[in-house]
Amino acid sequence: MTPRTFPHLLPGALAVACLLGLTACTPAGSDAAADVPVQDAISATAMPAPADPVPPTAAPGPAPDIGLVHWNGYGDTAFGMDETAFRKAWGGDLSSDEFEDKASCFHLWPKGQKTSAELAFMFGDARFARYSTEDPKLTAPGGGRIGMSRGEIGKLYPGHVEEEPHKYTDGKYLRIADGENVLVFETDGSGKVTEWRVGVPPYVDYVEGCA
Repeated sequence: MTPRTFPHLLPGALAVACLLGLTACTPAGSDAAADVPVQDAISATAMPAPADPVPPTAAPGPAPDIGLVHWNGYGDTAFGMDETAFRKAWGGDLSSDEFEDKASCFHLWPKGQKTSAELAFMFGDARFARYSTEDPKLTAPGGGRIGMSRGEIGKLYPGHVEEEPHKYTDGKYLRIADGENVLVFETDGSGKVTEWRVGVPPYVDYVEGCA
């Protein structure tokens, strides 16, 4: 019987066909199949290259005040410093507003703020005694922030929150002591924090400026 021929197959195509059916094109007992780079012969059927990996989402940056808020001061400043030592430790420009005579009580705050309430430093009896803020971007020692609920504050400072009625609103004063230093959150009638301050008594408990 005369072998059938396939004149319509080109030599290259025939080689690929043989490689795809090595058992049919390779004599029995031959090791040739093991030596043939099959992937080279059928590169057209190779898997496509993987797509570029999706870059990971950048983690949120730290709060701008991270490392600055402390139970005993702010940044490199510390409660008990006089004005000269405070200004040296602060290192930047400060504005000021005096209440009564300077020896009794006054405030300093960073220049460039829209209002002094963004961040203010109180001095009592000529010593740094507290800092306060109404800026929602700042975080208090322990993690409390403006806008948090009474329940959230309780979870952050479990067993340490003393609650007192607000002097002017339906809100509360949430007082948390850490040794001689005290953190006070003020809340509105709905229980949301509206401002906070850290300092030493009696100055940290003043609710209207230096009074």
